[in-house]
Amino acid sequence: MTKSIILHQINLENKGTLFIRFFDGHGNKKLISLKFKMFKTDFEKSYNKEFLLFSRNQNFNHTEINNKIKEYENFNPFLQTYTGTNLTLTEYFNRDILNTAKQSTKNTNKYVLNSLKEFRKVIYFEDLNRDFMGAYKNHLHQKRTTKPIKNSTIKKYITVLKTICNKAKRDGYKINESTFDIKISKDERINNKVLTKEDIDILYNIEKGQKYFLEKNLFLFSIYAQGLRVSDSLFIKIENFKQSHIEIGMTKTKNNLQIQYSDKILDILMEVFDVPNPIKKFKAQNAKIYVRQQTEETLLDRYSNNIKKKRLVQKEVLNSLLKNKYQEFKVKENILKTIRENHKPNEFVFKGLLNEYYCKNSNKVEIDYDAWKSSQNAVKGFNQRLKIMSKLYKLSIGDNISSHSARYTFVNLLLEKNTNIYLISKALGHSNLGITERYIKRNFGAEKLNISETLANVFD
Repeated sequence: MTKSIILHQINLENKGTLFIRFFDGHGNKKLISLKFKMFKTDFEKSYNKEFLLFSRNQNFNHTEINNKIKEYENFNPFLQTYTGTNLTLTEYFNRDILNTAKQSTKNTNKYVLNSLKEFRKVIYFEDLNRDFMGAYKNHLHQKRTTKPIKNSTIKKYITVLKTICNKAKRDGYKINESTFDIKISKDERINNKVLTKEDIDILYNIEKGQKYFLEKNLFLFSIYAQGLRVSDSLFIKIENFKQSHIEIGMTKTKNNLQIQYSDKILDILMEVFDVPNPIKKFKAQNAKIYVRQQTEETLLDRYSNNIKKKRLVQKEVLNSLLKNKYQEFKVKENILKTIRENHKPNEFVFKGLLNEYYCKNSNKVEIDYDAWKSSQNAVKGFNQRLKIMSKLYKLSIGDNISSHSARYTFVNLLLEKNTNIYLISKALGHSNLGITERYIKRNFGAEKLNISETLANVFD
């Protein structure tokens, strides 16, 4: 067995957590957190690979860290975890969770284990077969009475269990080969997941004091911030707002995404942080007069009989005016300055939608189960309130709205403008075009890609 010290889970500030990494010589590894945070530059400067110890550094207590490392001098996590092939599945699963380094994986696996214990208190490896998995699947279906659990969620639970069983196989446990030979049907596809431009306008005009003001701001922010997933937008912090762009480490892919500031994003930030909006004031006082002056003798007269066209002309002129005014008022600089002066870097932007316990405990090296659970409940609660908001404001999407509708809507707006699929992929933060292609086909249909039509035009 060999071991090393690594700096893991490095954030945007190049600060990470120290872990001991163990290798058993058979391709298996274990990570155990030392629960110390350190900058990457300090780690590279002070860590001695040969002795697995740290030299003196004014930025951290090297003695405390070295003493913690020495506690694991004769420690063997592989022996600690598996003491033979006499453990029950539930015991094995629980020990695997205790030795999992990644907090999100640990919490997800804990949730699956709890569902297994609800199904049957003690489960032996010999119990596992196709009939067992079928009964467990039915238990998950019946668990939710108000709303049926999705097949995709059940599939995820069973995949987690299969991963644990594959680990157990390598440790000498016998697993029935037909255990996971069950079919899980796909969820029924809902086509109406996208908001119309009229729906977006309705949400945009919800003002402070009206119901679901915070929810509409988060939802619109997700649309304007390149269809950002709720797992990123709901938990965005002040520190993510840089001078020239928003920078986010995406929860799902772990990739960094840079989002340029737009006028719409700035409007939302001014509403959320209650920053005076000079554009709104100017718009209320001068915009109508300006539009009338600029269009009275030319375009408006030309389209005097076409009300729809007349409004489009007014909107174009107004947008052009406001764009110039944004630059004139230096709105972006003022917003960022005000935010940084009045709020701490680790403060959540949409903290009004988050549990107070989560806000207090989310900055720990390893958040506990209660904090993780409250973050999941925040997402669920947000989705539930979106449906009520949709009914209240009579959005065309109706009950089909969810936090992911923001992502679908963003993509649909790009598709309607015949945007290049490469740009869509980059905006969504996908790692390759294949993922984007499947995403569009699954959610919008192949016709939205217009591939055949595009190829035909290329060779004309």
